[in-house]
Amino acid sequence: MLNSFRHEEKGIEFVARAIRRDKGQMRADVSIRLRGRELDRDEFRFSDRGKRNPLAGTAFLAIDGAPCEIQKKEELQLLLRQFGDLVEEEWQQAIVVEDVKGLAEPESPPWVIRDYATEGAMTLLVGPPGIGKSWTGLLMAQSVACSVDTVFEVYEPQPVLYINLERSKRSLQNRLGMVNRVLGLPPTSEMPQINARGRSMGEITEAVMRHVEAEGTKFVVLDSLSRMGMGSMTQDDTANEMMDTLNALRTATVVLGHTPRPQGQGAAAQRQSEHVFGSQMITAAADFEVILKAKDGIGQTLIGMKVKKANDAPKAKLAGWLYQYGPAGLIAVSRSQYVSEEDFETED
Repeated sequence: MLNSFRHEEKGIEFVARAIRRDKGQMRADVSIRLRGRELDRDEFRFSDRGKRNPLAGTAFLAIDGAPCEIQKKEELQLLLRQFGDLVEEEWQQAIVVEDVKGLAEPESPPWVIRDYATEGAMTLLVGPPGIGKSWTGLLMAQSVACSVDTVFEVYEPQPVLYINLERSKRSLQNRLGMVNRVLGLPPTSEMPQINARGRSMGEITEAVMRHVEAEGTKFVVLDSLSRMGMGSMTQDDTANEMMDTLNALRTATVVLGHTPRPQGQGAAAQRQSEHVFGSQMITAAADFEVILKAKDGIGQTLIGMKVKKANDAPKAKLAGWLYQYGPAGLIAVSRSQYVSEEDFETED
C-alpha cells in the first residue's frame, strides 16, 4: 500500500504522507519544499481546489526571492495539481494481482496478546464509560512493550505506540507509573505515546504513520474510537473511512470504544448492548470484538473480557481479572480463575 510519495519538478519537491482514499478521492498531508526548506504544508483532498490552490499560493510567497525556476504562483498551482495526478497513478500501480498459493498446513495465528490481538489485526475493546478500558489498554501496551506476562499472555518485546486523545499527558504519566508497578516494572519505565487531547485521529494520522514507519511499530492502542473526528459513527461511509484509516497502520491495533446505552434495565438489556456503538461496518472491518464487562466491589472491580468476534483464531471463553484500586488509581491486578456471565449480570 502506498503511504508516502515524493516528486521533484523545476527544483520544487512535493511530499505526500498519510495517503488514503476519502469518499472516493485521494487525500494526503502535502508538503511543498525548496532545497529542503518547507515552504508550506496542508492536509486535503487533491480534488479540493479551494485548499490546493491556496497552499500553492502561500508556498509561492514563501519562496521570497530565493533562486527558483518557478516565477508565477499559477505555475506552482499547476505543478501541485499534476502532483495529485501522479499520486493517483502511483496509488493505482501499487495495487497488484498476485498468484497466491494456499498454505500446505494450517498455521496458528501469530498472537501478540493471546486470545485478543494478532499481528496486523484490529481489535475493538469496548464497554460502557468508566469501566476500565483505558487501564486495560495501558496494561496491554506495556505488557507487549516489555514482554511482561503477569496479566496477559504476551511474547517477545515489540515496539508499541499508545495514542491518547482522551486525557491529559499528566494523567497518562500518573496512570503509566501505576501500571508499571502492577507489572513489576520500575515506575518510571517509558512508553512511546502521542498525547493529543482535544485533537482527532484524523488530525494526527500523518504523525502516527510517520512514527510507525520510522520506529517499526508493531502494536498500537488508540483511546478512543469516538475521537476519530471523521463524522457520525452511525453512518456507513464514515465508519468505513475510519476503519480504512486504522487498518492502513498495518499493525496489531487495539481500539478502545463505547457500547451503546442499554435500552432498559437488567441482564437482557445489558446483553443487547454488547457491541461497539456505531455502524455495523465498524465491527465488520475489525478482526476481534471484545466486550469489557465489570462488577464493582469495595475498592475493587471484577473485569470480564468476552470475545464476540475472532477472525482466523479460536474464540476465547469469557475470562476475568480482579482490578484493585487505591486513592490514586490501579494498585494490583490478578487473574480470576472462575468467571461466568452471571457474575456480571444486574437484577431486572
